[in-house]
Amino acid sequence: MRTDLQELDEVIRETVVRWRTSSQLTHEQASRRFRSIGLDMSRSAVTAFERDGRKFSPGEWVCLCLAIGTTPQAMLAGDETVRLTGTCQAPLKNVRDLLAKRSGRVTAGDLAGFVVTQSLEDFAEDFGARYAELDALARRVGVPLDTPPLRLDEVRDWTKQEVEQRAAKRLGVPVLEVAMASLALWRKSLTDERDRRAGPRMLPGTSERSARMVRAHVTRELENELEHHLQGGE
Repeated sequence: MRTDLQELDEVIRETVVRWRTSSQLTHEQASRRFRSIGLDMSRSAVTAFERDGRKFSPGEWVCLCLAIGTTPQAMLAGDETVRLTGTCQAPLKNVRDLLAKRSGRVTAGDLAGFVVTQSLEDFAEDFGARYAELDALARRVGVPLDTPPLRLDEVRDWTKQEVEQRAAKRLGVPVLEVAMASLALWRKSLTDERDRRAGPRMLPGTSERSARMVRAHVTRELENELEHHLQGGE
């Protein structure tokens, strides 16, 4: 097998570098953007990343996509063949097709176009672990792999709302997880879903004090649903 192919993580790195430079962001500004969505990268870490590159976990890959307003599929633009692991290479188109499948399980039949040095069945099992993690994360947070970038920008904006921030504190999770779980459950923010459910429970002339109590009660209900979802419930 050739050993001079570009690696998948390098494709990801180049996409992020193009985003930062085209957005005219400094390394410090990019660092703040990454940290705002839960990806711990200091200014010096961003600089080192652009210079030397690094490996990414599936969760970090999704966070990077969220930070720059793209998706895993869109990040892998192009037709060139890349090295996925030390024993596998594949055209980017085939990788995109695999991500689009989102079945939660990789079989040898899904790896058409992949060139591996071990048996295809064994590799499918090995590679499937990483793919399944990315797939499960995308399903859990409600951001399908083909989610439009604008939708991701909306999710980031939700993290600034007080209701989301309080729920995150009560549940003991990053506010980004609350926002993405809300997208998965209701296709809207926690704040908007609270207002939608609370509205019919208020009669004309309801006092502000009573309205606050209704909204608080609804928020608790929604937090219970979020907690169940974040713990792996349907």
